[in-house]
Amino acid sequence: MKKSSIALAVVAALAVAYPAASWMSGKRLETKLSQTDKKDVLFANFKIVKQTYTRGIFSSKQESTIEFDIAGMSPAASPMSLQDQAGQDPQNPQDATDAADADPHEPEMPKILKPVQFQVVNTIQHGPVPGILGIAAGKIETEFVLDATTKEEIKRVFGDKKFIEIRTVLNYGGGGKLTISSPAVNTTVGMNQDKLDWKGAKLEIDFDAAYKKLKFDLHSPGLDVLAAKGATSVKVGEIKMQGDAERAYPDGFLYLGTSKASIASMRFANAQAANKGFSVKEISLESTTTSKNDLIDSALKFGMANITMNDTPIGNFH
Repeated sequence: MKKSSIALAVVAALAVAYPAASWMSGKRLETKLSQTDKKDVLFANFKIVKQTYTRGIFSSKQESTIEFDIAGMSPAASPMSLQDQAGQDPQNPQDATDAADADPHEPEMPKILKPVQFQVVNTIQHGPVPGILGIAAGKIETEFVLDATTKEEIKRVFGDKKFIEIRTVLNYGGGGKLTISSPAVNTTVGMNQDKLDWKGAKLEIDFDAAYKKLKFDLHSPGLDVLAAKGATSVKVGEIKMQGDAERAYPDGFLYLGTSKASIASMRFANAQAANKGFSVKEISLESTTTSKNDLIDSALKFGMANITMNDTPIGNFH
């Protein structure tokens, strides 16, 4: 058989096989994305109120209204608090006396907050080759539905750029990578039209199938803000954060691991004030959390160098 015939046969086979593979990938993604794992503590306070899923051969679209239970995360909703409340008997004379003696001028405990709802739109490209990202089960571009006023406020700063991009690449074996990025902008903000030079940021989080192991990396070149009249300025240098984390218990919220965050420099200056400002370099925060014999050991290290206040050198602090 001629090479050209073999090539045509391969192309024909791929033309038939790829749509089938993409459709199957899309079906698996729909099953995974159409429900939150209520058994996992990370999603215990989220509830899908409304959802539509439009699946195609190569891509799909998911529109969801999600409810976030803020009260479920508050101390007032803790088991201890509920037991305490249940233990108060209105027929008990002592409890009735305590209630009568309560100071009416004392601030009341905050009422249980109502759940918050927000809308999310996921545009999903099916594997095996979703876009130009290599082999993967799928790629998801996530957008939040914003009201007209919020959109207008964001547009004043970012123009026609997306103020935030959220992308998730899911692996066939489970897990994947979440990438959140904000574009660089050089614009003016506020009533006084102060100059803002935001140099962008990017956060990457690698996760396994059960979200038990995480690895994260954040980087931003920093930002500069200059007041309209030029008297006041703020400069923040390169920002970095890296780390890894692993759940201490299979079904728990506590993670163990290491992390390191740093800011290369920070400076605030006011040429018109007696106190001209401050500057500092090499701000760093390191954390290490480990577990041994059912005990948690956590350590923090903090430091900064070349501290200057009002043109007076202070030194270093660690």
